[in-house]
Amino acid sequence: MMFLAHVLRPSDLFVDIGANVGVYTVLASAVTGARSIAFEPIPTTYEELNRNIALNNIGDRVETRRVCLGSSNGTVRMTANQGGLNHVAMDQDGDATVETQVMRLDDALGAVPCQFIKIDAEGYEAEIFSGAATVLGNPELLGLIVELNDAGLRYGHTNEAVHEMLTGYGFGPFHYDARMRSLRPLPTFNANSLNTLYLRDTTKVMDRIATAPAVSVRGQAI
Repeated sequence: MMFLAHVLRPSDLFVDIGANVGVYTVLASAVTGARSIAFEPIPTTYEELNRNIALNNIGDRVETRRVCLGSSNGTVRMTANQGGLNHVAMDQDGDATVETQVMRLDDALGAVPCQFIKIDAEGYEAEIFSGAATVLGNPELLGLIVELNDAGLRYGHTNEAVHEMLTGYGFGPFHYDARMRSLRPLPTFNANSLNTLYLRDTTKVMDRIATAPAVSVRGQAI
């Protein structure tokens, strides 16, 4: 989260996939002033997301969309009673599901480039990236924060497969030290903390980090 606070600029577009109640969206648009598009498919969670955006007075910089992203356009059923663990439903997930529109990220964004993406899709990341070739290939996309926690196994996708998809577009995994404002390349995805930071143009990213204003965290400037 501190990486985003240091790297985003008001002119940037931040895409929050699996926004939930909007923690990352609020950080991006309230703290750094960036524009955000937040995707959250669960109706009750989507309502909470919009309430948080209103409470933080960032409605002029945030667009919310109640759709699921995937490899093709259509509809899908999602669990609706598992809070932050809601996911694209499997047969064993029972009847507590909701039908949701599915769009490819390439179609959802169209020709609009984004600079950073955060994705937490409870294992559906590979499907989403399969529908995002144009977005991932755009050189304006500098980085992604990706949750890899083996949840993709329910859909037949391993963490390693998602990692290979991203490295195929030129992204590499990194650790960010917010206090030192330093990046350290990792040999592979970050299995310990679940979230992995993937970057492509590290020179441009480091230039941004070095010139970012300090962010106050519990009274301490970082």
